[in-house]
Amino acid sequence: MAGLYDPIKAITPVDIDGNVLGPTITEVPVPSSYDYTRIDISAPDAGNTEDMKTHKMRQGQKVRIDLVWAYPNIQIASQILKMFNSEYAKINYLDAQEGVWQDRIFYIGDRKAPLYNSANGKWTSISFPIIQQTPDLITS
Repeated sequence: MAGLYDPIKAITPVDIDGNVLGPTITEVPVPSSYDYTRIDISAPDAGNTEDMKTHKMRQGQKVRIDLVWAYPNIQIASQILKMFNSEYAKINYLDAQEGVWQDRIFYIGDRKAPLYNSANGKWTSISFPIIQQTPDLITS
């Protein structure tokens, strides 16, 4: 059930260039887990030198959010998997670092759905990452 506490407000399927491919979905079931990660993107020549110093050479950053829905019924599981079935999606989400709602294009990672009990109509979970398509460049 979507609502006031949902950290994802909207999902719009898009292509790699951000062109809209379908309708925006605003009724996103609230995930059981919303794990925000900020990924640093280093320069190709980053690494360790002979003096044993690590030169990270950060050039950009991406957001990765690992999503989990625990024990969804068959219908909710199907709904979640269908709404995140596009290769790319523009997602309106709560950004932990910025402390505000953001719109970014993400690609959808591999989706996993282990079965709990088909007689009871439950999956153990639905889980997958969404990863920001284009990094935010570091300018300094």
